[in-house]
Amino acid sequence: MVSKSAKSLVPRRSSWRRGASTVAAFLTFMVPSFGMERLAVGMDYYVDSLRGNDKNVGSELRPWKTIARVNSTLLEPGDVVHLMCGGLWREMLKPRRGGTTAAPITFTRYGAGHQPIIDGSDLVTGWQSFRNSIFSAKLAGEPGNVYVDGGPGWGVARAASLDSMGPASWFWGSNSKTLYIWLHDGRSPEFHTVEAAVRISGFYANVPDKQLSNIVIDDLTFERTRGYGIYLHSYAGVTGLRGVTIRNCTVTQTGTGKLDTGRYLNGIMILQEPELKIAPVILGNKVSYTGGHGNGINSQGTDDARIEGNDVSIWNHNGIDVKQSRNVSVVHNVTHDGPAAGAGFYCEYVTDGTWAHNEVYNASNGFQIGRGSSATIAENMIHKVRTGIYFGPGATSLTLRHNVLRQTPLAVQSDGLGTVTDLSNDWGRTRFRIGRRTFELSPWAAGSR
Repeated sequence: MVSKSAKSLVPRRSSWRRGASTVAAFLTFMVPSFGMERLAVGMDYYVDSLRGNDKNVGSELRPWKTIARVNSTLLEPGDVVHLMCGGLWREMLKPRRGGTTAAPITFTRYGAGHQPIIDGSDLVTGWQSFRNSIFSAKLAGEPGNVYVDGGPGWGVARAASLDSMGPASWFWGSNSKTLYIWLHDGRSPEFHTVEAAVRISGFYANVPDKQLSNIVIDDLTFERTRGYGIYLHSYAGVTGLRGVTIRNCTVTQTGTGKLDTGRYLNGIMILQEPELKIAPVILGNKVSYTGGHGNGINSQGTDDARIEGNDVSIWNHNGIDVKQSRNVSVVHNVTHDGPAAGAGFYCEYVTDGTWAHNEVYNASNGFQIGRGSSATIAENMIHKVRTGIYFGPGATSLTLRHNVLRQTPLAVQSDGLGTVTDLSNDWGRTRFRIGRRTFELSPWAAGSR
């Protein structure tokens, strides 16, 4: 792949691929392949929401305009889709297939400015006065959330009924297909930007097996969806979604705000069914305001997953949640400012998981090692949480090594099942609770070393 400094005026393409020249076709005929694989160089496609046109060729000087144009293109291994910085698309990115191990398909940014934004909301206009300070506008589908002038972070409060509405609330009438809103200042929404989160995800892949393997999602923003920020699901895998990398992305304001509907509306979600060794990489992302029964990052059925260097905050369930996986590495992440329940780091039915060099603060639980899990928690910083490490219910084994806890009233809580190994941790001034028994530091230390 050519460097960004050496881009041509048209998309790059090897003559051994689509649109090969007559000379290339002659050489292909004359030279026996002997099983030799054709060189896959790939193309660069450019998309500019302000200056693009879908009738263009998709080069940097003649970019496309919409995500729909990208979705309609059957991308090939090595192709790179560049979204213009500063651009905004109220669409959903749904590629039709993936790349190969040596030549993944990449979605990334180009130009200067803030990350390209894929927005799951639609602008709502055509407001009419309904009664008192309530205004109404037609909206065909139920939104997951509503935002006014980009906020607040959790979205405007959802009212249970039209009659229960108050200042800074909204309600959607399913029969009339109407959105009702009462702004905090009582003014008409015409003086504000009102966005209804109507699309299920920003990036969406729901496939039987490996059809979207070897995908790289890099340096993009996904925001204001009614469900997920980035969703990848293989539901009948034999090979599975291998080679997925999600890096340097921003995911925010997803799901149903503080309303927990029981649906796992995660900021970043990779779900592999059945569990397979697909080894996804989730690296350097910033995730916040994941609503519903939402985790910031959720990785399920993903053996050998690497979750590294992410900043996750303000979730509605857990910060980073791993389930039904083996040999998972969760390192150098920060989770913070969570709700009154849940954990910064959570796992369930995980075998040989490692959580190392992470930081968690301002949360209910720092770590929870749940049912059927064996884990090592090493060299983490845990502070300003109610319970540092919750071992259980029904967990198998836990090794604690060189962790530091501060301002944590309860260091470790357990149901008394499984095995805990304590190796040179700095517990600070705290207590331990095993089953119904609570210990101060000195009895725990005397009995566990």
